[in-house]
Amino acid sequence: MRTLLLQLAAETAREEGNICYVVHEVADAPGQFIIYEKWKDRAALDFHMNQPYLVAFLAREEELLSRKIDGKFCTALSALSAPTDCGS
Repeated sequence: MRTLLLQLAAETAREEGNICYVVHEVADAPGQFIIYEKWKDRAALDFHMNQPYLVAFLAREEELLSRKIDGKFCTALSALSAPTDCGS
């Protein structure tokens, strides 16, 4: 799974509207992952969600994952400390 998620991150980083896409592995739960993403706007996210590589991954969600993806839309309350700081 780690390899697949890192491949997704590499593909996503090439998308024009992507500001940040960082894959994290939970320190005390190996194999559990959290992805932090930031997009230029909703249109950029919509574009991302329709990319063939992501559609193919999501089509295999039940096969690959032990539970359903729990995505959340959030509103930033503070700015990043630097444009390249994605919390890695």
